[in-house]
Amino acid sequence: MTWTSLPCPTLSYDKPGPLSDDEWATVRRHPYHSQQILGQIRGFERLTQIAAAHHERLDGRGYFQGLQSADLDLDMRVLACADVFDALSAQRPYRDAMPMSKVFGILDKDAGVALDADCIAALKSRYGDLEMMPAPAFAPIASALSPAPPPSEADDGLRPLRAA
Repeated sequence: MTWTSLPCPTLSYDKPGPLSDDEWATVRRHPYHSQQILGQIRGFERLTQIAAAHHERLDGRGYFQGLQSADLDLDMRVLACADVFDALSAQRPYRDAMPMSKVFGILDKDAGVALDADCIAALKSRYGDLEMMPAPAFAPIASALSPAPPPSEADDGLRPLRAA
């Protein structure tokens, strides 16, 4: 098991099968942990609000704060849309990366309900021809980042973002 930069084991993300109720509860807490970590950094007040809201939905059924459309500004809506796009288009241990036509089909179903329709339209206009879409450009960057080791009892919780 590896750990992400937040106190959430990547076992939950890397598991080849369905998550248990406890694993889902752990995953659903990561926006809260984002808020707690980023909120300690002077100058990150705005970033903290945006990161904490990245799993909120327009209809209020998101997590962890249960925010609704009127509470979600454009920055929060853009990040929520980008996060769902990334989750659907990325290779996962339990499924292949989805083709762009399927990704945008799912996003279209969520338009105006969970995700901002204008954000989805902007994302679609950027990618144009769905059948010719290459793999996400950020994949080499993500694979270059090495995960942090699990914390030990003597660990102070501080570690570099990348292995030395």
